[in-house]
Formats: sequence, structure tokens, C-alpha cells
Amino acid sequence: MEERISPGGLVGATLTLLRNNAAAATAAFVGLVAIATIFDMLQPGSYTNLPLGIAGALAQFILTKSALDRLGVVQRISHGAGVGFIGLSILTNLGILVGLVLLVLPGIYLAMRWSPSVSVLIAEESGPIESMGESWRRTNGYVMPITIAYLFSLLPLLGIIGVGVAEGLFPEFAGPIEALGLNLFVYAWLILSWYLSIAIYLAISRVPDDLEQVFA
Repeated sequence: MEERISPGGLVGATLTLLRNNAAAATAAFVGLVAIATIFDMLQPGSYTNLPLGIAGALAQFILTKSALDRLGVVQRISHGAGVGFIGLSILTNLGILVGLVLLVLPGIYLAMRWSPSVSVLIAEESGPIESMGESWRRTNGYVMPITIAYLFSLLPLLGIIGVGVAEGLFPEFAGPIEALGLNLFVYAWLILSWYLSIAIYLAISRVPDDLEQVFA
């Protein structure tokens, strides 16, 4: 268990999950980047877009459920799972946002403690509040390795710096090409963080022995 929850163990499991779910992850990545880029062209300068937010949430739910189904850890998915996911997303995002607005660090801490909550909800058919509570309980004592692993998921965002430099050097880069470049890195980060959340769930939960290959 301790080896699983090391930063290296979590990162390795994340990469294994990505490799084993490459088709679904690639389809979601291409679709989200395309949708986001189109909206950027239609609404330049807008940072809020409900349809895009819905598409992202739906992609996270589908990718998480698909990966957990593939591993055989989903106990039973009910018709209310989607509704529960919406409630969970609202509660956790509000809590994290308040924490970030107040002192930043509390928001980061909450994000780490609730990081596996989506997987808990989907795999164990629990409600939003119960999923948040279970996530909080199981991550107790593991905030540091989880946080370090999350720094790995932020690596794609470094590409945004490259986009900014390219725009400064080549003004013609602005527009559709700039929007596409930014969205490529943003959604690479998001999808990577979603699979890291699944890896965290697997690491802190009791799973069948044949799942050990994910952390090998």
C-alpha cells in the first residue's frame, strides 16, 4: 500500500491507466479540444461557457467509469450515478473555489483530499456527501505524495508558456492557431489529472490482486 501511494507509484499507475485506455482518452481529448477551439473562435475573450463545462464533466464521468469498468472494480452502477456526479462536482468545486479565494492553500488541500471522490462515487455507488467523506478518510496521511503526483499532472500547462512566447515572436500566431495550442495543453492536463484521480482511488482502496499490475 505504501509503495502504491508514493508519488512515483501514483505517476506510474496514471501512465499505465492512460496506456490501457488510450482510445477513449484520445477520443475525449480530440473532441474537447475541437469543441473548446470552436467556442473560442465564436466567443473570443470569453472565459465562461456552460456547454463546454458540461462537455468536460461528461467526458470525466465517461472516462472514469470506462476505466473502472475495464478494471472490474465497479460494484454496480445505478441510474442515479449521473445525478450524483453532478451533485458531487458542484459541492467539491464550490468548496475548492472558496478555499482558493480565501487563502489558496486551503483550496489546494481540499482538492487533494477530494481527488478520488469521483471514482468512489462511481465504483462504490455512494452519494455525493458519502463519496466526499470516504475520499477524505482514505486520503488521510497521504496528502503530500498526492500533491507531488499532481505536480506531474501540471506539466502540460508549461506548454502554455511556449504558446505565449510564440505569440510574442510571431503575431500572426494569434487567433485560431493560438486557441488550438492553448486548448491542446489545457485538456492534456485535465485528462491526465482525471486518470491520476483514478490511480489515487485504486491506491487508497482495497482492490483485487490482479489490479497490482497497474502499479507494477
